[in-house]
Amino acid sequence: MYWTSTSRLETPMLALIESRILALIESGTVASIGFLTGAQPAASRAAESRRAAAQLHDHATLVDRCRDTKLQHQQRADRAATSR
Repeated sequence: MYWTSTSRLETPMLALIESRILALIESGTVASIGFLTGAQPAASRAAESRRAAAQLHDHATLVDRCRDTKLQHQQRADRAATSR
């Protein structure tokens, strides 16, 4: 024999818990599908675009700075070679 209780207080509580669990599963599923498909909100895509542009700008600045440093070094080396 199995003992079961079907009081009026337990049934609404179980329904509430079940509905919350189903809502969590549903929102998790939607988030997983969005993650797998690469779906992002427009604001997130815009922020990603700004970060990529800033990173590209920073990289270009670094390359320019390195080139300028190399040119300055070459000019100093050329002056030192001609002054000897």
